[in-house]
Formats: sequence, C-alpha cells, structure tokens
Amino acid sequence: YLKRYMLTATFREDGSSRFAKGNQWGFFPGLSVGWVMSDEPFMQNIGFISNLKWRGSYGQTGNNSIGYYDALGLYAITTSYDQSAATVSSAMPNKALEWETSTQLDLGFDLGLFNNRFSLEFDYYRRDTKEMLVNVDVPASVGLASVETNVGSVRNSGLDFTVKWEDSFKDFRYGIRLTGTTIKNEVTNLGGKRITSGDIGSGKSVHMTEEGMPIKYFYGYKTIGIFQSNEEIEQYNAMAAAASGDAKKKYQANVAPGDLIYADTDGNGYITAEDRTDLGSPTPKFIGGLGITAAWKGFDLSIDLQGNFGNKIYNAKQAERNAGVDNWDRSFLDRWTENNRNTSIPRMTFEGNNYFVSDRYVESGNYVKLQTVELGYTFPKNLMQKVHIQNLRLYFSGNNLLYFTNYNGFTPEILGGLDRDIYPITATCRFGLNLTF
Repeated sequence: YLKRYMLTATFREDGSSRFAKGNQWGFFPGLSVGWVMSDEPFMQNIGFISNLKWRGSYGQTGNNSIGYYDALGLYAITTSYDQSAATVSSAMPNKALEWETSTQLDLGFDLGLFNNRFSLEFDYYRRDTKEMLVNVDVPASVGLASVETNVGSVRNSGLDFTVKWEDSFKDFRYGIRLTGTTIKNEVTNLGGKRITSGDIGSGKSVHMTEEGMPIKYFYGYKTIGIFQSNEEIEQYNAMAAAASGDAKKKYQANVAPGDLIYADTDGNGYITAEDRTDLGSPTPKFIGGLGITAAWKGFDLSIDLQGNFGNKIYNAKQAERNAGVDNWDRSFLDRWTENNRNTSIPRMTFEGNNYFVSDRYVESGNYVKLQTVELGYTFPKNLMQKVHIQNLRLYFSGNNLLYFTNYNGFTPEILGGLDRDIYPITATCRFGLNLTF
C-alpha cells in the first residue's frame, strides 16, 4: 500500500506418504509485514538516509525427513538356527510419527546510508522446533538398533547481521562485506528423558541430549592431570577410602603411573559414571564471514573468509586406539614416560582408563578459512577488437586454500562435531580464461 506498507500471508498444506494415515497432512501458515519508513514524508529532509525498512515475519515449516517405511516397519527373510527360512522384524514400525514443525519469528530492519554506499541488515530470530524426528535407541533385548520417533522440542535463537560498504575512486572500485550469526541452542522439552548418541564403538557414546542444555552436547569425564607415581595413586585411594568409609575403595580403578586423573565432579570422593559432565557443545556460538572485492582498470580481485567460533569437536581418531594395528598420531611422541613427565599426553595403552570419553579428546572447533579467492585480468576491448575478440579474461581462483585453527585433525569443518571417519575438505586451484569471439 502506497509502496510503503507491505503485508504477505501464506497458507500451505503439505502431504507425505511417509507417515501413516491420519498423520500424512500438515498445515503451515506464514505472515510477514514491512514498513519502508524512509519513504515517509517526514523522512525526506534527512538526506544521508537512503533506505530504512522495518520488517517482521512469523511462520511455520514442516519436515518429513524420515525413511519411506519408518511408519510401517520392515521385515526381512533370514535363516534361523536350524537353517530354515524365517521372517523377522528388521525395523520397528511407528504409526504415530507426524510432521516435525518449526515455528520461526524474525524481527529486523534494513538501513542504507550515503546513497546506499553503506548498508546494514539486522535481524533477531527465534526458531522453535517441536515434535523433532529423531532416531532413538531401544533396549538391546529388542534386537533392533533404533526407532524413528517424534520427541521433544528445541529452540535456536540469536542475531543475524550483514554490513556492507561499497565505494569508488576514479578507476578504483571496492567493497567490504561482513556477515555474522549468533546461535543459542537449547532443548526446551524432552519429557524428562536423557538421550545418548554419537556411538564411537566399544559401547561408548559421546553425545547427551537433555532439557535445558544444547542438543547433543559432549558428555564425559573432566581430566585434572596425570598420575605421576604409585605413591600419588595411593594418596588418591586414601582420600576415596576416607570419603566412602571403605578401606578398599579406589579413587579410580585399574590405573598406573602415566594414566589420566579424572575429576570427582559429584563430590563423593571417587570416580563413578555419575562424574561425567558437560564437556561443551558442537554447535558454534558465532558464524561469521568477511568478503572483499576490488577492481582497478582491467584487474579484479575477490576474497572470502569464513569462520566458526565457540564450538567443540570430539577427536575420535585420537580415542580409537584399541588395537596395535592403528596409526598413532604424532602427538603421542610426547606421551608420558618415566623420563618425560611434563606432558599432557598419557602413557601409550590399548583401550582402558585413558580412552574413556573425556575432555582429553574434546578440542576447540574454532577456525577461520580462506574460502575463496579469485584474481583476474580483462584485456582492454579496443585491443581485443583488433584481433576480432569481443572479450578475453584470464583468472586464477582457489577454494579452501588456508585454515587458521588449533584443531588437531584433518579438518575442523565437521557437522555434529564428531570427528570419526571424516574425509578432509579438498583444496582446489584453477587457472583459466573466458574467451568470447
């Protein structure tokens, strides 16, 4: 209305045969409003403001990302103990499965200054996802690994911004773009349950999901050092015996000098499974990017950097040293020995105490990478026309050329934060030309 006031309403109904009858349809409405404040008569005398728009939106989307037969279950033909054919359940049915629904609120504004040489887009977002579609483990006695189910709710909220400056000076043009998103992730409802996930073998899981915490946070023991001698081990055992009233109580079972010491977080005087605690979240707290473009006469340059900050990675390749055929990381060259006690690397063992899920294997996932870079040169048109060429441009471009990170793995770009069987990101370089006759 009057090119200043905007209203959009949508009503969407989606159907999916992946759900059982009665749950196949989902209804997802949406509403957005906008006000171009800079076009109001009272703003016309403010010359440096080129654009000012306020906007908001509220709507729902659905997710049906489950297997084709998760609602119905599957059966398989196999061989029984007497070698006769048998039909067995291979996947549990769940006819109660329904659409996962995400409800998102966005409030923000767009600002342009100085003939839009400077621009700012700023948003607050809040996304509530309910009836999450999750694979949940079932008791081993069932004989099946997991079942797809709707469970719980999670909230993601934060700020999102894009700042740009573009200008020119004679033959030189340039632009700078800064983007950023903050993320707060919290499980708001799980029916009081605690769900483990992130299997790394040997019955060990690294993730925990529960109400009031980030989804799939790392859950394990905190380390407070390395046992340096049998005398130190006995000192800890004496404290455990005094705290428990049991003269035979050990602070930590099956340890020797060079083994990790775990923190007694529950304060009972000795180590149990209850001492496992929050070791950090794989969800980054901030995702940002920086883009730079420049052009001068025939030359052009573009650079994009991208980074994640505030997330953790569980380095499972360090933790899975359970057989002598494994390739050991070179950091083990600095492991604890009788002659090398000033180290944070425990003695070399196969499985056991030093390979429990702990912060020994949780590392910072912070990184900044040179995502793309491209440098080109376009030859002058008047020169090219002499040889009947309309356009000729030579260029070099590269992707994922540099990483700045302290993570001790192939790559810090790991969805979900569990570094297990992860193939490293490929770096590419290209030289080429664009030729038009």
